[in-house]
Amino acid sequence: MDKISVKGIVTDDAGEALIGATVLEKGTNNGTITDIDGSYNINVEEDATLVFSYVGFRDQEIPVNGQTEINALLSLDAAQLAEVVVTGYGSQKKSNLTGSVGVVNAETLEARPITSASQALQGQVSGVWINQNSGEPGQDGASIRIRGIGTLNNPNPLILVDGIEAPFDSVDPNDIASITVLKDAASAAIYGSRAANGVVLVTTKRGKLNSKPTFNYTGYAGSTEVNSTPDYIWNSEEFMKLRNRADVNSGNQELYPADIINKYSGSGAPNTNWFEAILKPGRIQQHSLSASGGSDKTNFNISLGYLENQGVVTGVQGTQRYNARLNLDTKVTSRFGMGGSFYVSRQVSDLDNVGQDGGVLARTTRLGPNFPAYDSQGRIADRARDIDAIELSTPNILAEVQALNRLLKENFFLGNFYAEYEPIDNLKIRGTFAANFRQNNDQNFNSRVETFDHETGELGLVWLENRELNLSFRERLQLTSWLQATYEKSFGNNNMKFILGANQESFDDKGFSATRSELPSNSLPALVTGNPESSTNSDFAGQWAIRSLFGRINYDFKNKYLLEMNVRRDGSSRFGANNRWATFPSFSAGWVISEEDFFNSNVIDFFKIRASWGQLGNQNIGNYPFASSVSFSPAYNFGGTIVGAAAQTSLGNPDIKWETTTQTDIGVNLSLLNGKISLEGDYFIRNASDILYDQSNPGVTGVRTPTTVNIAEVRNTGWEGSLNYREQFGKVGFSIGGNVTHVKSEVLSIDPSLAGENDRVIDGAFIIQRGQPINALYGLNAIGIFQTAADIENAPDQSIYGTPTPGDLQYEDYNNDGKITEEDRHVLGQDNPTWLYGINMGIDVGNFDIAAIFQGIADAQTFETARFYAPFANSGGASTIWRDSWTPENTDASLPKIRIAQGGINNNVNHSWFMNDRSYFRLKNLQIGYKLPKNLVEKSFVNSLRIYVNATNLLTWTNFIGFDPEQEARNTNGTAVYPQLRIITGGVNVRF
Repeated sequence: MDKISVKGIVTDDAGEALIGATVLEKGTNNGTITDIDGSYNINVEEDATLVFSYVGFRDQEIPVNGQTEINALLSLDAAQLAEVVVTGYGSQKKSNLTGSVGVVNAETLEARPITSASQALQGQVSGVWINQNSGEPGQDGASIRIRGIGTLNNPNPLILVDGIEAPFDSVDPNDIASITVLKDAASAAIYGSRAANGVVLVTTKRGKLNSKPTFNYTGYAGSTEVNSTPDYIWNSEEFMKLRNRADVNSGNQELYPADIINKYSGSGAPNTNWFEAILKPGRIQQHSLSASGGSDKTNFNISLGYLENQGVVTGVQGTQRYNARLNLDTKVTSRFGMGGSFYVSRQVSDLDNVGQDGGVLARTTRLGPNFPAYDSQGRIADRARDIDAIELSTPNILAEVQALNRLLKENFFLGNFYAEYEPIDNLKIRGTFAANFRQNNDQNFNSRVETFDHETGELGLVWLENRELNLSFRERLQLTSWLQATYEKSFGNNNMKFILGANQESFDDKGFSATRSELPSNSLPALVTGNPESSTNSDFAGQWAIRSLFGRINYDFKNKYLLEMNVRRDGSSRFGANNRWATFPSFSAGWVISEEDFFNSNVIDFFKIRASWGQLGNQNIGNYPFASSVSFSPAYNFGGTIVGAAAQTSLGNPDIKWETTTQTDIGVNLSLLNGKISLEGDYFIRNASDILYDQSNPGVTGVRTPTTVNIAEVRNTGWEGSLNYREQFGKVGFSIGGNVTHVKSEVLSIDPSLAGENDRVIDGAFIIQRGQPINALYGLNAIGIFQTAADIENAPDQSIYGTPTPGDLQYEDYNNDGKITEEDRHVLGQDNPTWLYGINMGIDVGNFDIAAIFQGIADAQTFETARFYAPFANSGGASTIWRDSWTPENTDASLPKIRIAQGGINNNVNHSWFMNDRSYFRLKNLQIGYKLPKNLVEKSFVNSLRIYVNATNLLTWTNFIGFDPEQEARNTNGTAVYPQLRIITGGVNVRF
């Protein structure tokens, strides 16, 4: 029969063109995809049937019947519930899921200037807290917490990239097709001992069969800057006068004489703002080029990527990353196929290596404004001699950054190869071998940098006199292999799927470090040039392995009664023979009420309730805590002769076993108004028992190193919900969605032999205590400021912390014993947020589109015990908040009287007055785009072209005192952070 050419346009219900929709001749491999206008052209048999499909829409079949033009209109599938979601060792229809799963697809990620893949989840998935600890290029990965922190050990989730454990941020965000978060035991139990903290599945893009090669280029460039800097006193006269007042209040002589203050007053004073001196606008650019497509048997996706992120610290070059990926699948025969995924990257980072006092910005606050950053000749300046004789010799921060160099080179390979055979219909056997290889070369060079008296030009402080070089090398190799069989069969209205498999992983970690000092030149950072007598070196090695069996059964009847069972049995080298193996089961069920005959609603399209229960394990501890350790480093002097020796340094615990996390989840999924509104909600309880915790040994053992035992218990309870709405008003499309999570953690016990509040571990400003959240803030409650001596006389005695005077803080007698002691300390707050939320908005009008992402946390606090509430510490600076400190003339001040480093009664104990609220609400991303009309590009090789401008971290609303509330956990120094950067970029997406 003759073939004819058929053309047409594929649109949605609102008449908008669907770009990339699939048009397939039914029963063949002959197909094509639509272009920027939704147009297609295909040669088919005259009596063929065309199948039109698009993700999130219902398929449509139209007979050709000799027609040469066929337009297809696809209707939105109810809440996209026919979408296939990647799950453990397979995939499922979203409508059939019985566990709690969150998904972020490629459309959400595209065009955002994301430098680390983990940032892509921020504000997108309920129950997931993404905390970007640093904005430093090359070190800007985020910590991920799923449904709170449920262990006293490592709370990180399991990250799998195309089924292989790998660092989340090792993946180029442009390569990601979808991210699936497995939040409850039912969805994660098939990963057993690795899944107690949740699982994140990253799936990379692959080509499609029967599609012509398509090339895509995504690129952007722009600038970066610090969101904001804290207000510090950068006026020399004010700085010195306030310092003198703090000295007097501290019982010291005034540091600055009147003649020095007069000299540095007026318009000629340096008045250096050191934040402005050390921070600068940075440059950022990213480029990604990919090609994908496929024949009737083979599909491919190839990508190349480049990232440069310069950073904002003066004198530091930032990071550059080069990466390449190849994903390939081929059908060798009708029953045998093979393929693989291969990814390589190299990242070179020039980092600031200022570690003292908490980093470069914390170190900056130790400088007063009374000398300039550079002298008249453009050299790095030092204090004048009169000031240098008074102040501590903290170096000019520009000299310190230039002197302390770190060059980190990271090479990464992630690859897997699979083969799949179908011996009989519906049974597939698949074997996979994978390797994850990471290699780090880390060079730390302390060079010699001179500074010069800004008045005389004479040589000032030299930083550092003794050049020193440290070279470190680390290599990690993780090998994973698994074999799985999948059988899927339907019997009438009964649909069943079985998975059975075995998995083995091994991990080797080794490295060494070498150091020499007294190098002759800044330009020769080589060990061989250093003094051999100064040489030191060390090395290390570690290994672990795990072996597993796993299985899953899925059953549904008429797609409305759903059942899933998972089981995994794991054996880990981290546990002794007594308890090496453990079994982790889960059960879940769902009922799609909207599929029942009695359910008849014109409003509700889809209504499902589900419930799950399961157990998961945690082995995130040291490698061999079951074994005793011996040190050969002790040496003893016998008759003048040094004799080597050996000593036991840990007892080991042969009965150590797995932590076990038991989770219960009840959830609901709703879709209304033909998918315009979708709602999902969950209530969960997570109990972690037999938590591995270090316990001190009895003194008679002579072993100081604690022994790891199964002893503690923690419970997390909470709820989460998401609501999304989308509508089409003619040619105007609008969408808005939000998610919110409330999670509460409670320590049930640390040592069962102790009772009540006595069951606790105090760790500085934090406490782990029965009945309280993990990482609770612990200290005295400051109830006010003493105004008179009579107030002090009538108050409970608090002289244990120093003798108070008017203007000092008064503390609460919490236990009502008439005096203030350590026993009056109690829980004041918590470091981990109990509320998480995110909002996503989008609108498109014609060829224009706007999208915004908001994200935030609430009910999280930290102590600020360092720079802001410790003015002039180590001859450092002072925040402007101290302008409102108590004086006899300012008795209603917000802060007590100022003292040096807030020593004495106001800073001898952690207390509520110096707590800092970490809550914030942030406009995380705003993007405005424009898609060029087809008539402007149709005569070129370009299929589609979109340009856009983008802003990241554009606005932040917070009461936090410091650089950024999004900081590392348990940080008590608001300046000891590399803050999030505001990134403004312009970019382009081109398809050709």
